[in-house]
Amino acid sequence: NFDSSKAGSKYNYSNIASALVAYLIELKSEISFDEFTQKYIFEPLDLERTHWFYDELQSKDYAKLYEINIPNLPFYKNLMNDDKSLKPYSSIIYPDGSLRTSLNDLTKYVKEIIKGYNNKSLLLNKESYEAIFEKRFEENNFPINIDKNITNQAMFWSYNKKDRLTHTGSDPGVFTVISIDFETNIGRIVLINANIDTDKNQKLIKDLREISENLENVE
Repeated sequence: NFDSSKAGSKYNYSNIASALVAYLIELKSEISFDEFTQKYIFEPLDLERTHWFYDELQSKDYAKLYEINIPNLPFYKNLMNDDKSLKPYSSIIYPDGSLRTSLNDLTKYVKEIIKGYNNKSLLLNKESYEAIFEKRFEENNFPINIDKNITNQAMFWSYNKKDRLTHTGSDPGVFTVISIDFETNIGRIVLINANIDTDKNQKLIKDLREISENLENVE
């Protein structure tokens, strides 16, 4: 939670920072973050299968989540079923994860991000999207400890080695990757009902990256 490094000099991925931003939105809007996203993102984009918390009415359509390599952490004992599937859960700092959505809804969201880049979005103005997409690091002044898979950082997004806007995420039982090429206006989504983002699955992750790269050659 704390570091003695000068601000901007060292790279650290922070989920807690996402929760803090959500808290600031709550203070400014005077409604909860889940209400805010429902009103200003999910409803305008017609994301009917997207919500933060467990919904009994929609639970029959949830994908069953699995853990391939179960970490030796105490809370996993309460999460796991005998068949390596997970019981339903939500994160205590839910703005950084635990979002329930469908591939169709996630596709709508990615399309809206592409519209934002092209100044055609319904959600935010041009200046707001420019702030989101802005590259934070100078080419000759990168922070130490930066993730080797990214070339620059945007607001909650990163740029990969092909200069595409990307975001990856994992939680118990889920792994997701979004990549957007603004030159072609093509977005790619990988959504898996198992967390493969562990040291034991590096070959699998490498294979998925190769599959994703090969898809670029398919017209």
